[in-house]
Amino acid sequence: MTTIEKLKKLDSEKNIPEIDFLIDNLLKLDLKTVNSLSSLKNYLENLEKFNLKILRTCSIDPYLKILKGVFASRKLDLNVEIADYGQVETEIYSNQNVSDNQDAVLVFERIEDILPSEFKSLAFLSESEEEEVLTFVSQRIEGMIEKYKASSAVPFIYTGYFGDCISSMSVSEFKHSKSTNSFIEKINLEIKKVLSNHSGCYYLDVVNSIYLIGHDNFFDSRMNSMYQAPFSTVGFIKVSEFIANIAWALKGRTKKCLVLDCDNTLWGGIIGEDKMEGIKLGPDYPGIGFTKFQRFAKSLTRHGIILALNSKNNEEDALEVFLNHPHSVLKTEDIASHRINWNTKVQNIQEIAEELNIGIDSLVFVDDSDFECQMVKQAFPQVTVKQIPKDELSFEDFIRSFYFFESPSFSKEDGERSKMYQAQVKRKKLESSFTNVEDFYKSLDVQVDFYKDYEEHVSRISQLSNKTNQFNLTTKRYSEDDIKCFMESNDSNVFSLSARDKFGNNGITGVCITKNRNGVIHIDSLFLSCRIIGRGIEKSFLAYVLDTVADGKVESEFIKTAKNQLVENFFDDLNFTVLDSNEEHKKYSFDTISGKLEHPAWISWSAK
Repeated sequence: MTTIEKLKKLDSEKNIPEIDFLIDNLLKLDLKTVNSLSSLKNYLENLEKFNLKILRTCSIDPYLKILKGVFASRKLDLNVEIADYGQVETEIYSNQNVSDNQDAVLVFERIEDILPSEFKSLAFLSESEEEEVLTFVSQRIEGMIEKYKASSAVPFIYTGYFGDCISSMSVSEFKHSKSTNSFIEKINLEIKKVLSNHSGCYYLDVVNSIYLIGHDNFFDSRMNSMYQAPFSTVGFIKVSEFIANIAWALKGRTKKCLVLDCDNTLWGGIIGEDKMEGIKLGPDYPGIGFTKFQRFAKSLTRHGIILALNSKNNEEDALEVFLNHPHSVLKTEDIASHRINWNTKVQNIQEIAEELNIGIDSLVFVDDSDFECQMVKQAFPQVTVKQIPKDELSFEDFIRSFYFFESPSFSKEDGERSKMYQAQVKRKKLESSFTNVEDFYKSLDVQVDFYKDYEEHVSRISQLSNKTNQFNLTTKRYSEDDIKCFMESNDSNVFSLSARDKFGNNGITGVCITKNRNGVIHIDSLFLSCRIIGRGIEKSFLAYVLDTVADGKVESEFIKTAKNQLVENFFDDLNFTVLDSNEEHKKYSFDTISGKLEHPAWISWSAK
């Protein structure tokens, strides 16, 4: 069966093609074929828009279909604006370099296109010449970023240099630190250093793509010579994946939790039948693939991703592997929540989300069983489901397909998130022992610190702004530069909170942004991490904010999204007056003179 025949069969069955199948085959289809498949056409028509402007010193036009296809596989509809060839600095230094409706600006530059003529060959430069090139590159990019950010808050993506620098002297060149490739590595380190000093700037690691597929597969010397189009088709597919990963993160799509099956997923075999000595797990084949997958899962915890287990097994048997198997990389302390029982995995997924107090759409589920994967997909279309390969030798490619956890930033709280959610599970267990909810709250010993315009929190506040969905009244997304502007303005304030209780410190987990509009305080944004909601902290926070900035009328609003139904009646429950209301939007007012919000009695708070 040909690709098109398979797609038509899926279409006739009203079955939208799987994402992995789509990414493999969408690039092969012309527009006429796509439009003839109603399921595929409907899928593409319902993607979230992503507007990208590309500044370049090489030809990108031949690769646009590839770029759009890869974005579609990430459920993003890419709209591209390509600037004139070789006009990078002209575009950036012009007064109107990018419009506010862009989601990102991407700069593609080759090292040979930007260096002065005397440095076109990078091999065997003297130390002073190397220093001159590094200074030139650093100052040039620094200048472009400063000019760009002075007029735009749109995310800025800069591509690492990727000159076609294969040497014919590779046998001897490895002994010299001044080889071309070694120097390009130094230049890219300098670029990363510059970008890391600016919020809203990101590095596109093209060199990593070359490492993954090999130089000869990545470049197309004929296309480069004839059209200044350096990439092969397979090379630009890999580059497009990295671009789409950044776009995924910028759109706030980052998943929070990896839910794992055990048998034939974290180890080969069935623990209940094969016992500890019989399962496949270790440094050699068979078993090395499962060990690598466990290492990958472990690495995610260091990036703030929560791990959970969902396995049909005897609990004691499965946990024994994590406790005592000599080659188990994952340990029980890495697991925030587990459901190891004989219930349906659909039921277990629901319970895990509820226990961790996160949205079901925050989960990625991995299982070896086609049946279990399909059951979870049908029950929860919003859960990302990945079926582990039958062939252990395919595990490395499988691991590289996990773009779901890409995030535009990383904070101290992210590094501690796994411990924080383990504490959340303990709270849930304690809550079940109380019949009176206020008695439970009092037992937690909740302590909250409130901050006003605290510059050290800027990065974390922006991160929360771009990833918080459930407890978010308006779901407005703000960059670090936006937050700094609000703090510096006389007409706005940015409040943040840090919460802790007897189970641990949750860190910076709440934000409120207020604006003064002709003497009336307007609550522009109010959002809290799902880890702390439901304990009265949100009411205490708002009470502090209003006591601090309001002396009279306050206005607020609720803007409905697909994910914030949790807070649809938040202001109603606090006796705010509804001024205007429809299905998507509510406007409120509150008079702090005639009314006052009180802090819950069980919360101990302080203003910093």
